[in-house]
Amino acid sequence: MKYFWKPLFKHLLIGIKIFVTAILLAIILRIFVLSSFHIPTPSMEPSVLAGDYIIVNKLAYGARIVKNFNFMKGGKFETFRVKGFGKVKRNDVLVFNFPYSDWNKLQPDLGVFYLKRCVAIPGEGNRRWNQICKR
Repeated sequence: MKYFWKPLFKHLLIGIKIFVTAILLAIILRIFVLSSFHIPTPSMEPSVLAGDYIIVNKLAYGARIVKNFNFMKGGKFETFRVKGFGKVKRNDVLVFNFPYSDWNKLQPDLGVFYLKRCVAIPGEGNRRWNQICKR
């Protein structure tokens, strides 16, 4: 009778290891590699329609990691960004947390995501203005 439980217990342990490994892999992928979002508004039509689901590649620009969660108690919101494989270019579609302000501090609302197209990169405004003035 004792031989009946030994193989059953061994198979149960293997199943638990596979399940825990799958959960850890999913968490790592969600933090560092990709995220999914639901688009609630038609602000990006016709490129992205309201109701669409999109998957964002975090490897392109680098994943943002929160250093500490003191901001939930009124502390400073601190993050660092993992090095990505590319840089933001004009006409890229970006997903970001819009920074709201209570006039004392500027912090992003981590529950609200915005999807917008990049229309300019730093330094481009002066360069474009100079091109317009030369005409």
